[in-house]
Amino acid sequence: MTNKYQIVNEFITTWPVERVEKMTLDEYSNLNKSDSFCYWLESRTSEIGGIGGGSAYKFGVFRRSGSADKSNSRGLMTDGQYGWYEKYGNTAQQAFEVVKKHIISIIDAVKRKDYTAVENIDLGQAVKWKIAFLYSDYKIFNIFNPKKLRTIAQKLNLNPPKSISFFELQNLVLKNKPTNEDFFEYSIKIWNMDKDGPANNNDKQYWLFAPGENAKYWNEFYEEGIVGLGWDGMGDLSQYSSKEEVKLALIELNMGDNPYNATAANWEFVNDMQVGDIIIAKKGRNTLLGYGEVITDYYYDENRTGYKSCRGVKWLKKGVWRIDHSLVLKTLTNITPYDSEVAKDTKYYKYILQQMDSNKLSYKDEFKQWLFSRTTVKSNKTSSYIKAIEILSTILDRNIFEVDDLDFLGELYNELIKEQRLENGKYYHKDAPSYGKNGYYSAAIKEYTTFHQTIGVKSDHMVDVLKYKKQIILQGPPGTGKTREAKLIARSFIPLTDERIKEKVHAGLQISTVKGEVTYSVKSNENNKIVLEREKGTINTITYSKILDSFKQERWNNEVDNNDDRMAVAVAKYLFDNLLVDNPQFKLIQFHPSFTYEDFVRGIVSKPNEDGDGILYEAENKILADFAQKALGNYKASQIKPEKKENYNEEVFEAFIAYIKDEIAQSDDHKYPITDAVYLFTADETRFKYKGDKWVAHQKGLNMKFSELEKIIHYGAKERQDIKKMTELEELSRQHATYFIKVVERYREFEKTFHPSSKTGESPKLHNYILVVDEINRANLSSVLGELIYALEYRGEAVESMYKVGDNDLVLPPNLYIIGTMNTADRSVGHIDYAIRRRFAFLDLLPKDLSEDESVNFASDLFLEVKNLFTTDDYQSRSAYLSQEFEPKDVALGHSYFIDKSDEGGSIDIRLEYEIKPILFEYVKDGVLKENALEKIRSLQVF
Repeated sequence: MTNKYQIVNEFITTWPVERVEKMTLDEYSNLNKSDSFCYWLESRTSEIGGIGGGSAYKFGVFRRSGSADKSNSRGLMTDGQYGWYEKYGNTAQQAFEVVKKHIISIIDAVKRKDYTAVENIDLGQAVKWKIAFLYSDYKIFNIFNPKKLRTIAQKLNLNPPKSISFFELQNLVLKNKPTNEDFFEYSIKIWNMDKDGPANNNDKQYWLFAPGENAKYWNEFYEEGIVGLGWDGMGDLSQYSSKEEVKLALIELNMGDNPYNATAANWEFVNDMQVGDIIIAKKGRNTLLGYGEVITDYYYDENRTGYKSCRGVKWLKKGVWRIDHSLVLKTLTNITPYDSEVAKDTKYYKYILQQMDSNKLSYKDEFKQWLFSRTTVKSNKTSSYIKAIEILSTILDRNIFEVDDLDFLGELYNELIKEQRLENGKYYHKDAPSYGKNGYYSAAIKEYTTFHQTIGVKSDHMVDVLKYKKQIILQGPPGTGKTREAKLIARSFIPLTDERIKEKVHAGLQISTVKGEVTYSVKSNENNKIVLEREKGTINTITYSKILDSFKQERWNNEVDNNDDRMAVAVAKYLFDNLLVDNPQFKLIQFHPSFTYEDFVRGIVSKPNEDGDGILYEAENKILADFAQKALGNYKASQIKPEKKENYNEEVFEAFIAYIKDEIAQSDDHKYPITDAVYLFTADETRFKYKGDKWVAHQKGLNMKFSELEKIIHYGAKERQDIKKMTELEELSRQHATYFIKVVERYREFEKTFHPSSKTGESPKLHNYILVVDEINRANLSSVLGELIYALEYRGEAVESMYKVGDNDLVLPPNLYIIGTMNTADRSVGHIDYAIRRRFAFLDLLPKDLSEDESVNFASDLFLEVKNLFTTDDYQSRSAYLSQEFEPKDVALGHSYFIDKSDEGGSIDIRLEYEIKPILFEYVKDGVLKENALEKIRSLQVF
């Protein structure tokens, strides 16, 4: 035993507090050095209490091996040399300074015998308690795993309460030590009371997990290398010291009187799940999606719009596997102790992993059922499509029914379009020669691709980037559809809702089918059903659910035979085309060279003085600040816990304002009394005005702003003293708290009798707000954005504006997304400086051949002729006509110039003569194209 005491003494001698205070990053984290602080903790003192295994991130910051991956994961950062938790800083040195501060705080707390303070220090559980033990003079026990220590306490019959803290648990076990027994002899004895012994401390656990309802977050979690829990109303889960506290918080969130499963999921995700555990993702009751290894401790990501309780995961496998039994419904289940009911003498988790490692799913039966359910596919074609794919599988020596790779399917479809009809070609099959000739192969693959797009979990890359970065710029030469693409991205962030259908589809509206051959007249839109009348007088009723289903699947891209379905698709396409029109969640503006901060963020405007003669100059929110304020209002409202919702409801408040206005208007003296001497006498869109008849000063009245009343209601103020404590209020509001609280009291009386149209007790849904800035590089961005350059990077943080409006703070909330478009052929692109560039993600949109797009008439030959003026390949290499100063991908003409628009008067001949050639000649004049391109340009013609 003397040896173990000697180890502790050697550590204290080597690392006295004075040295720790002066410790450098290299001294702390270089695990290749046998005298580093981390090496001492993990290896040189392992005999007196192990913390080995798991991820090195447990140290907060650590030196990586030379071959380490240099990529960042969500919540984790690396510069290639060091790895650290993002929460500690943006650089390794910043992270180290935070970690060192935590270590010094641990030592200080131990010296003061304030052991409970260690509980709240944000450092890895095992690491911080190992440090505390080493400096504690044996006042802390040398077992650092809470689960292990609780098991020991139970075996000692100490009956630890569920709510006990980790130090209290340690103290309980340590007090049980006989006074004459050696410290380390006692620790070894009780450690071995657990029949699995010390090695079991780091054994893997296996967890079955549902990534959101119907696995809707699976792709996001997989791409970001994380796993997340919902229940965001709970806040940071690490704040709860017991399951009972978690349970009570869930009950407050209206999760039922005994939310057993939700309590277990939230508690176990933080406290029982360990680095190194295996997590298995599932969908519904019968589908597995993949598995991975947990690589970080729990962290709370405030920047996420949902599922903020996270752990980092190294996903090891992804796919879709059907299971022959029902999986548990719970969000999170520790299946480690379960035995398999299918395979005897096998643990359940082993059986599941074996299924995922050996049985790749065949989609054949599911695809067949999907075809049968599709009204767009005639019944006699179903068997032909199945047989076509079976033949293709034989030709390619690959079972296509096991393929869910959309890129592969897309390439196969393009190849089939070109080659399937060739006699004796690659896709000729002697037993079914008509399949290629009649185009069954490409038709089958097209349907099979649509099937995977419908059931799959893949997502668009640009959408993924915008979700992560919050602001992107779509850049490319003219005519590549940047604005169109921005709108398509916006549509993916703004779902179609029942409310939007009610708003946009009204009686008398004329809606044409996708091809325009039939027009329907809307007779009514009630009770989630739309009644349509055809031109010949036939009446049909279409349900919202059918419209929403057609909208989600974008069924207008396929042939629709069934009449009811054609109606649903027609309405869905109309809603798709008009989804962004007059939509409060979407705004599109265009920058120009004279655009300023005062046009975009905030500025001074002149207004008539409502209290007298002359005009007033007031600061007001402009496009971005106003839009951001709306987004922020929705974001804050969606985060309010249900029990607080009783204090404020936007619909109730608006109705209350309208009620007071009516009361003022209908009273004989146009007064609404709030005290015996003071009354409201008028109101506009932003405020009431109030005064007293005996007032000497302010005879024209004072302002009682609606925004101030909302803050007071949100706060839950009950008396005037509550208002006086609210530092976020304006000085006038606090000084006249007596009058403001009287109006709030009237609001609460009104609220009791008002019956809102929306459900009470529920937080408003979180909405996304999309701002598209067309030609974003045409303005001086640094000047236009001003202080918002900071806000772009630090979403949710307030920045102070140069113009005071309300509380003067500007906030860009997490649910506000900005999409810019940039013409790379515009020489003003150089005005975007590095500070702006690093806050946006830049995505290239290049010209593409649309000859295979059946929805447009594309001049493919002309497109290729013009393309050859710029590049010899796919915009990587310059042609002989392009100046060395320019890249092909920045200046080549986009595909939209080559779409025939004869129905709008823009035939290809007209477009060539009046759009394409003028730009090309201008390119020669500006030096983009060389002089030798002139003859080539003049000779361009429509084939």
